[in-house]
Amino acid sequence: MKNPNTKYDFLIVGSGIFGITAVVELAKRKYKVAVINPDTIPHHLAASTDITKVVRMEYGTDKEYFRMAEICIDRWKEWNDFFWGRIISRSRFF
Repeated sequence: MKNPNTKYDFLIVGSGIFGITAVVELAKRKYKVAVINPDTIPHHLAASTDITKVVRMEYGTDKEYFRMAEICIDRWKEWNDFFWGRIISRSRFF
């Protein structure tokens, strides 16, 4: 059990996609972060962590969207490694 007197810089409630994003990014910046979540991380019932997600690389001629998608794919790969390969599974491209 953790020491109840431990001090944290941030307390994140919930580790859905927004909560876990905050936790990972704050920890990378050397903040002491605690997260409260009702189950496993990633939560097995969270819509943001099921395996039916797709990263769409193009959206017409919107170059800014494409650039953001490239950054997001790199970030997802980082987080997948951080969480022992349990966040994303790659499939083929059509």
